Amino acid sequence: MAMSARRLPGRLLLIVLLVLSADAASRRALAQFTTSEGQFSPRVPILTDWSGPYFGVAAGLSAANVSGISSLASITNTQSRNGVQGSVIAGANLQLGPVVVGAEGDVTLQDIRSVRNEIAGVFTTKVDWSATLRGRLGIPFGNFLAYGTAGLALTNVGVSYQGIGNDSQLLKGWVAGVGLEAAIFGGWRLRGEYLFSQADSNRFSFGSGPTYNADSGTHTLRAALVVRFGN
Repeated sequence: MAMSARRLPGRLLLIVLLVLSADAASRRALAQFTTSEGQFSPRVPILTDWSGPYFGVAAGLSAANVSGISSLASITNTQSRNGVQGSVIAGANLQLGPVVVGAEGDVTLQDIRSVRNEIAGVFTTKVDWSATLRGRLGIPFGNFLAYGTAGLALTNVGVSYQGIGNDSQLLKGWVAGVGLEAAIFGGWRLRGEYLFSQADSNRFSFGSGPTYNADSGTHTLRAALVVRFGN
């Protein structure tokens, strides 16, 4: 027993040294794991730079309605039709910390036509092109940008009475919408967005014949591919 008692402090010292050396080794391994650039190190998310000018094209579907009153009848009629559309887009963004602000314009070609029988004969309305100038405000997260947009809109509306005449007017109004944009590679961005534009009422005339006071509203759902320029 005396021999065991004399050996006990040495054994305790050995155990303490082993524990301390194991703790030091574990700390070194943990530091290596968290600071090395090896395959086990945590990956830092890639944040997209949204600043800079861009250019793109878009395609989608539009649903337009032309609502108006003819001088031949006091009844308001609304003619609605769907059609495909294509757009050219240009704009610029500026990233300000957690938000992205920007300005964007587009010109859209479409062929949305409606035909109906009126008192004076066959009456046709069409929406063939439009243009918008909008501001954008977005919130980036990872490689995505969720945004809202609003601004001014111009919509070209044409009307015609068969055998009487035709007229077209560029109607002024407003546009608003929302969208989601994704950075796919390099400066390329893919987006989907919804826009609604409302054109103010204007008077269409057919020489000395009847007149037609009408406005227009258009729903648009489209996809766009844009490329960002600069660094």
